[in-house]
Amino acid sequence: MAAPAKPNPSKVFISYARENRPLAKQLQRDLLRTGVEVFIDYENIRGGDSLPARISAALDWCNTLILLWSADSMESYYVSQEWGNAFQMQKRIIPCVFDGSELPPLLRSLLYLDFSSYAEGYAQLCRALGSEGGLIAAKPVLFPWWQRNKAINITLIVVVTVALFIAISILKSIISSANNTEIKIDAAKAALIVTKAAEADRYLTDQFSAAQDSLNAAMAEFEAQNSKFILTRNYLRTQQLLDAAVAAANSAKGAVAVKKEEVKIEAQNLMTSAQAAVEEVKKLFAKAPKGKDGYGALEQMQTELAGAETAIAEADTALTFGDFLGARDKVKAASEKVNSLKQELEDAVNKKMILKK
Repeated sequence: MAAPAKPNPSKVFISYARENRPLAKQLQRDLLRTGVEVFIDYENIRGGDSLPARISAALDWCNTLILLWSADSMESYYVSQEWGNAFQMQKRIIPCVFDGSELPPLLRSLLYLDFSSYAEGYAQLCRALGSEGGLIAAKPVLFPWWQRNKAINITLIVVVTVALFIAISILKSIISSANNTEIKIDAAKAALIVTKAAEADRYLTDQFSAAQDSLNAAMAEFEAQNSKFILTRNYLRTQQLLDAAVAAANSAKGAVAVKKEEVKIEAQNLMTSAQAAVEEVKKLFAKAPKGKDGYGALEQMQTELAGAETAIAEADTALTFGDFLGARDKVKAASEKVNSLKQELEDAVNKKMILKK
């Protein structure tokens, strides 16, 4: 009786990306210990060899191409050439996927080995090659998509969950900040209204303008933030400007009473000086030359003095009703006019006296 024919020994070509060489070396060593003949480029190709010729010869020699498939393999030109030529030569191709990367369309009909666990993947590969080194038609296990790379999937779920939690927390914080900013806007506007009612806009113009400018800048910044994608909004600068507006408004409000008192005293002093100057001008009218040439000029000066007296009276009324700034400005202008008339009359009287001598 004739002895049964021995199966053809396994002759495998390991195709891999350079980045996966450590895995390829380990697989080579393990297969060699089981009696499998292995072609791997870094041992079987020497300097000076024709790379295409040696690869072609090795593919012709082997009966199985073990394709170590990964994201790096997807980008490798040589890997794509090796499995493409093996496919055309109708060699048996065993894809060994170890990072969950999707196989090329031409190979998706093949059942692949899951090498996310090397020990389990290697055991399946040995069964596919045959424990005695011969080729058998054993089919590798095809894992469902939700079971591939469980660690990666769990990590992805955790990352997405954490990212979602962070995004929700940020969103809540931004919404809360926006609400607080609107409250601050109302407070700043109210502070400006109260400060204006105290007439800080008239008596402390610079301080009031500073508060108003801060409020305007805050409103512009608030609108700019609201125009952004909600998760990128930041109202810190807006709140700082609003705080500055309230502080400036409150400072002006606190100082306006002191400023009013200063202006009141200034107006009263100017009033006393102006009234005294009016009496002096009236006395000078009696001494002024009454000649034909000077009559018209005196009449004009008397008219101007009457206007100044009217302005002084109006200033006195403004003082009575608390418009110290208006009173000061009126009496100041009247005082300047009276002093001008006084100087002009004194010059005329002095000239008259010189002519008499």
